[in-house]
Amino acid sequence: MSLVAILTLFFILWALWHPLNAAFSPRFARAYPDLAVRLRAGFSLLVILLAALYLFLPGLLWLPAAGAAVFILLERWRARASWGMRRGLPPGSLKIFPDTWTHDRFYLEQAERHGPIFKTSNFLRPTACVVGLEQGIRVLREQEEKLETPYLPFSDFVPGSMLRYMREPQHSHYRAIFRRALASKTVQEFEPVFKEGSKRTLDLICAAGSADRTGVNPLPYLDRMMLELWLQLFFAIERDSAECRRLLALYPVIDIANPCKASSREIRRAVSDIKAIIEQQFAGWHGVPAPGLLGAILKDNPADARDPVVIGNLIYMLTTTASDMSALLCWVFKNGCDHPEWLERMASESQPTKNSSEPALDDRFVMETLRMRQSEFIYRAVVHDFDCGGFRIPAGWLLRICVWESHRDPRVFSEPDRFNPDRFLGRSYSRSEYSPLGASSHACLASYLVTLLARSFVSELASQFRLRESGESSIELASSRHWAPGPAFRVELQPR
Repeated sequence: MSLVAILTLFFILWALWHPLNAAFSPRFARAYPDLAVRLRAGFSLLVILLAALYLFLPGLLWLPAAGAAVFILLERWRARASWGMRRGLPPGSLKIFPDTWTHDRFYLEQAERHGPIFKTSNFLRPTACVVGLEQGIRVLREQEEKLETPYLPFSDFVPGSMLRYMREPQHSHYRAIFRRALASKTVQEFEPVFKEGSKRTLDLICAAGSADRTGVNPLPYLDRMMLELWLQLFFAIERDSAECRRLLALYPVIDIANPCKASSREIRRAVSDIKAIIEQQFAGWHGVPAPGLLGAILKDNPADARDPVVIGNLIYMLTTTASDMSALLCWVFKNGCDHPEWLERMASESQPTKNSSEPALDDRFVMETLRMRQSEFIYRAVVHDFDCGGFRIPAGWLLRICVWESHRDPRVFSEPDRFNPDRFLGRSYSRSEYSPLGASSHACLASYLVTLLARSFVSELASQFRLRESGESSIELASSRHWAPGPAFRVELQPR
């Protein structure tokens, strides 16, 4: 091999090392499956082109070598923490492919190095990051007209857009509809159904663990449980019915992660089939709304229940919130394995805390799980330049409010890396200190539902089973872009 060929290979590998390392990493492929496929295809094409150049036009090999060298210099120049600060940009590196997917403390370490406002890159897109809920919530509130929720393609299949992407006054109108449907009465009526589903699923995990001493990955069981329960909550679809079985086959097709690799045409057909089943539900009610969200909307205003925007949002809210809920319950398992003393204490407490103004232990367990995991960030796309803490945030950038990192402020939470549900005894936290379910006008509408059902689940787990982890597992970035127990996570349940 000639010297020019060796230098070409050297400079290209140097220039592309970080994306190359990511493209062929199993962890990256699980977090960003589509991007990993595109990167691998791109690198394969590059290898073919370089091989053709080497074989047929070796005299031109200096061109890709020179291009790679120039790219290295420019990328290193732009990756300096001080780049752009003379123009008012925040400090921090815009290195391509930073370690955000390998290291869950990346943003925390950047804040410690550069301050609470810094810049990094979301692969190729510059991102301004804010650590500190007080300032983050203020930015969301004061700069609302200059920000928008980053668009995800699944909204194309929802007439009028998903609620999270709506602007005023459309957003306020539809948010009010869903907020009324999620009234505490509707949620409380559903709690016994959820408790029964939790017990059934825990029994299944227990039986599967008895048959396989290597343990059981709880996430697939939780995913199935949440889809079945959410079909009942949203549309009054009974478990084990023909409609439920049909919907369980259709929902993976429309899943925003697209595990079926479905085409747009296939997704639209599946959405249409789901709407037809919902229409059958309407007909079967004979004017008397069934329990659940759609029934509550119908009872409140029949016209809203027939609104295509409402139906489309309910269809996709079901899949997004079901996966979020199963991920939260998986963290309940993980924290229960890592800190079994809290489940044992919960099982031994026959009565809730005497002071009714204080949250019970199962509630505190969920609150601490939300503080330490699952609640990680709020993203917005910047559509107009604005000032943030004395720094200029340009249009076209992303804005990340770092919730997980903000929940580790030692001035608010003593020993912030210690799992301690009792930190919620004798101390109430303001929204600017503890905000696990979003902030501003786009905060989670279902916060009461999430906490009530998660509390019910952990109570059932603690009172009926003993839990332990089989082997050891690490956490990694999931396809939801949230950190989760890795695929090696296994549990064993034993009846009490």
